[in-house]
Amino acid sequence: MDQSKWHPRSNLRNHSFYDKFMKSSIIVRNYNGKDLLANLLPGLIRVVEDRGKGDEVIVVDDGSDDGSVEFVEGNFPEVILVRISPNSGNSIIPVNVGVERASNPIVICLDSDVLVDMDFITPMLKHFDDKDVFAVCPKILNPRFGYTVESVNYPFFNRGRLVGMLPGMTAGAILPDKPVEVWYSPGNCAGYDRARFLDLGGLDILYRPFYYEDLDVCHRAWRRGWRTVYEPGATIYHLKHVTTQRHLKKEANFQLYRTKNILLFTWKNLLDDRLLGMHLFWALLYFMKALITGDLVYPKALFIAISQLKEVRSARKRERVEGVTEDREIFSRLQKLWV
Repeated sequence: MDQSKWHPRSNLRNHSFYDKFMKSSIIVRNYNGKDLLANLLPGLIRVVEDRGKGDEVIVVDDGSDDGSVEFVEGNFPEVILVRISPNSGNSIIPVNVGVERASNPIVICLDSDVLVDMDFITPMLKHFDDKDVFAVCPKILNPRFGYTVESVNYPFFNRGRLVGMLPGMTAGAILPDKPVEVWYSPGNCAGYDRARFLDLGGLDILYRPFYYEDLDVCHRAWRRGWRTVYEPGATIYHLKHVTTQRHLKKEANFQLYRTKNILLFTWKNLLDDRLLGMHLFWALLYFMKALITGDLVYPKALFIAISQLKEVRSARKRERVEGVTEDREIFSRLQKLWV
């Protein structure tokens, strides 16, 4: 990408609240992304140096065999390198490992397929002064699709499906220019209160190999009364699904895991019995339709999800015990901001 087209770096020292912000640990998960790290790390290191607040950068390498480890060791001695070997087979474990390794109270988790050219850290950190903030997401722009915004979202339940609506992915959408509550922070750039993240058990391995684990952790935080906030004053650029595609040989596998994890997320987190009943009714209809049309993705996803029901029951029990906010209250609060 031609970085000369991006907006100029801001004058960080003029930020009126600069001196009160906490330090962060920035965690980059990587799998065979040497070329992506070469694009990301120089800008990221520059932002950290300009802030001068002692932020740390941690690269968690998940069994790469493309020279990623040697590249980081040889070119970025200031980066903390954590190695997982052999490859974990999912994108969840590297994040949890990185958060465990972090030494600062706020962690910012990045995928290796993002780019930064100005301080996105400082605007995010200011929100953690609020005692009920769990996560903060920046304005995540997708250069591949007209610089649409991936990080503005709210929950929507329709025809048995509990999904995140993304108004920012519509070209020309009018989005807030001030911080606003959102349902979740996308995993490609998410800032978390580290202590609360660990208290929730981190990202749930239920969603292996990937997809919906970022939504899950934020939804569980909402149930405990901890908010997620969108900060439009922080900006990153996301080359959508580049890291995901490197883990998959076929696009059909992406759809399979996505569908499987939508089911698991709903079974685990939808505690409203009436809404869950509606979901199960529609799930049966989708299954029958798939058999009639010959689309095998949904039946395969359903059977894989059913094989994980034991894990779902255990997690669902914890949510009933520890949650203090009902589903409908969460949905109502967030939908009022957008619908």
